[in-house]
Amino acid sequence: MSSFKGISDRSKYNKAARLCGNIASIRKDYKKNLKNKDVSLREIATAMWVIDRLALRVGGEKDTSEEADTVGCCSLRVSRWTCQMFSDDTYCCEAEPATSAMRED
Repeated sequence: MSSFKGISDRSKYNKAARLCGNIASIRKDYKKNLKNKDVSLREIATAMWVIDRLALRVGGEKDTSEEADTVGCCSLRVSRWTCQMFSDDTYCCEAEPATSAMRED
């Protein structure tokens, strides 16, 4: 591993450690915005919800010769998602070709 890679990884770890204390506030904010009248705020809140619920890596493609083959949130496509709202104000979203679905109250 190069020195630059180690420094980059340490920087990401330190940023995540600082964010840890704000997770409850961030979740409260994006959950509130899921029902916002402003479409752009709803879209951002939806993306944050997906990233949070699926624990997605933020970013696009990465070099699989050095790291695990994972998909980042920038690789998601609207065409691969279906969401259904239920009468009890819950919803279910599925990603294809995902093997699981999420149901959120």
